[in-house]
Amino acid sequence: MMSKVIFSISFLFFFNTFIVAQTEILSGKIIKKEWSKTIDSYCAGGSEYYVLVQNDKTETILDLSRWRKKKIEKSVNQTVTLKGVWQSNSKKNDDPYSQHPTTPTLCRIFVVKK
Repeated sequence: MMSKVIFSISFLFFFNTFIVAQTEILSGKIIKKEWSKTIDSYCAGGSEYYVLVQNDKTETILDLSRWRKKKIEKSVNQTVTLKGVWQSNSKKNDDPYSQHPTTPTLCRIFVVKK
């Protein structure tokens, strides 16, 4: 009986992950941003990062780690169509003297496929 429960929980977890990780297509212009003391910069990893500016002026933080550097450089300031998945994570810093936000921060990043 216990193995059936564990299998059911594992299947449910896999199924929920599959739904969340559904591939989407976004279009817009890739812009390179410099580090700054902003939530977007913090969510992107604290260094220079890339965003996709869509037609409605929405900026989406991009994870281009699966791309080669040459491809990234060639795509900056270009209008592109990207396939990828959304990744959300919550970052929390308990150090009140830190340069990072001390309140829990929800980061939503678009992970671009190759």
